Amino acid sequence: MKEIAKTVSFLKIRTSYGQSGNQPGGNAYGYYSRYMVSGTYGGASAVTPNYADGVAQKDLTWEATKEVNLGLDLELLKGRFFFSADWYNKDINGLYYTLAMPNTSGYDNYNTNAVGVRNRGYELMLKAKYTAP
Repeated sequence: MKEIAKTVSFLKIRTSYGQSGNQPGGNAYGYYSRYMVSGTYGGASAVTPNYADGVAQKDLTWEATKEVNLGLDLELLKGRFFFSADWYNKDINGLYYTLAMPNTSGYDNYNTNAVGVRNRGYELMLKAKYTAP
């Protein structure tokens, strides 16, 4: 054990996990049918559906992000060599996506949680001091 302690002067294992959500900007009420006041009818304000904001979507959810990071830091021979390795994975699900609707539908667009993105990879670093400290 003392031989390992002479060789390995520092060892750290790192790990993290996170989960977060995001309500996209723009239209915060995409899951409701919206109406607008457009002119008057017989002296009273006329309320009509707001077709320009898109179709109401009852199943819209927040964008969800899950992230995992694993890492190792290792220093050898009293700081002459330092090695660091990291692995990461980030999944984003339910990103908002706006689809154009055909003109015959009466609506301009359709919002949905149709997109998912994954970012995965690793990073390695090796640092060496050529002269003794």
